[in-house]
Amino acid sequence: MNIIWGIILIVLVLISWVGQIITAISPKAAAKLGVCEAEAEVDNTFFVDQRAEAVWDSFTCWPLLVAGILLLLNIKIWAYFGMVGGSIFFNFSGRGIITRIAMQRKGIPIGNSKSLAVNHLFMTLWLVMSIITIIMAVKALP
Repeated sequence: MNIIWGIILIVLVLISWVGQIITAISPKAAAKLGVCEAEAEVDNTFFVDQRAEAVWDSFTCWPLLVAGILLLLNIKIWAYFGMVGGSIFFNFSGRGIITRIAMQRKGIPIGNSKSLAVNHLFMTLWLVMSIITIIMAVKALP
């Protein structure tokens, strides 16, 4: 199970982390890749918030990637990285979902329905991934 979960973590975290790095470095390239919305299509405050979030996430999303790698290598300290990284992703995805729902309810333009659906799908996957990882990590601690 650890090998499978390690692979799942690596894949899902890399999708997020690489996307955030691209968004932080070049929002135009990220928009072309479908990683984020084009600046012209969303509210200016939302765009600035997303870019700032991408910069921050580029620095903070790595612990869960390390947890996945350590799981693959069967190194027990993965649990510490899993708890920290899982908590970061719990906050990242939960806040992302709630923020977008609140902005939509206020009529703030944050993207088209297709991209929002994809965003909610991935945010939900990352949220579930974080919860499962935290539970697994707590069980793995001595």
